[in-house]
Amino acid sequence: MKQLLLEFQRDSGYYDIFIENLKVFSDSYWEYFEIILDANKAFLNKYPRVDNV
Repeated sequence: MKQLLLEFQRDSGYYDIFIENLKVFSDSYWEYFEIILDANKAFLNKYPRVDNV
């Protein structure tokens, strides 16, 4: 079931279309997205070898 959901999200444009538009239309999602990006940068700075996995 999980694999089917991931395939549906990929094939339907969930990440490329829906999420990108959500960032435009929702200020709160944009703020959340920025926080996640900052957390990811901090994680990669602390564990740089993870980026190559």
